[in-house]
Amino acid sequence: MAVDLALIEQLREFETPTVAESLLALGCADNHRYFTGSEIKLMTAVHHPMVGVAISLIVDTSTPELEKNVEGVIQVGDNMSALSLPTIVVMHSVGARMSHECVAGDGMCKSFQSKGAVGLVADGGIRDIDAINQLGFPAYASGAVSDHATLNYKLATEPITVSGVAIDHGDLLHGDCNGVHLIPVKYYHAIVEACCLTRDFETRAHILNRRTDLNAGEQFEKVGKLATERQEKCMALMLKS
Repeated sequence: MAVDLALIEQLREFETPTVAESLLALGCADNHRYFTGSEIKLMTAVHHPMVGVAISLIVDTSTPELEKNVEGVIQVGDNMSALSLPTIVVMHSVGARMSHECVAGDGMCKSFQSKGAVGLVADGGIRDIDAINQLGFPAYASGAVSDHATLNYKLATEPITVSGVAIDHGDLLHGDCNGVHLIPVKYYHAIVEACCLTRDFETRAHILNRRTDLNAGEQFEKVGKLATERQEKCMALMLKS
C-alpha cells in the first residue's frame, strides 16, 4: 500500500502517542528506531497533528566561510510542487558548530508552505518563531538560534538521520506536541484501524484506572485483559492485505 491523501487525512485524527502504541500492537518490535528524541522540540504553538511525506535536505548554516548554496531549497520546492501529497521538509545539519545551526526562518517556512509543505523537522535550530506561529506551521527543531554563518542546502540523495531516525524521501511522518514518529510501509494498511482500537482500549483502560471499587491488582488484571484483546485484533489486521 502506498501513501495516499486518504491515509494522511485519516491519520490527522490521532495523536502521535496513539500512532506509536498502535505500531507496537501491530507487532513493530523495532519501534524504537522510528521516533525522535527529546532534542527535537515542537517550537511553534500548533496543536493539530502534522502528517505528510518527507522530503529531505542536508544543511550547513554554521561553518564560517563555507560557500553559499541554496540549490537544494529550490529543488525541494520544485519537488513539492510536483507532488499531490502534503509534505514535511526534513533537514539534517552537518555544520561545524551544531549548537549554532539556524536552518530556517519565517521566509523559508512561508515558501515551503506555499508549495504544499505542512511542517518542518530539523536537528538544527530555527528563528522567527513568532512569525512562523502566525502561519500555523508546525516546526520541530533543536531550539531557537538567531543567526547563521552561511546558507548551504543540498537535496539528500540517500536517507538522512535525524535524532537517530533514518528518514528517506517519501517516508510517512506523524507529529504533534509529543514528538515525531515515522510509520514504516508495512503498517500502512493497518495503522488507521489499529489507532481506532488503541483509542478504544485507552479509553476503557483509563476508566478502569479511575474505579475506586477496584484495588490496584484488580485494575492491572482487567487492563491487561483489554490489552491482550487489543493486541489480538491488531495482529489480525496484519494478516489482511
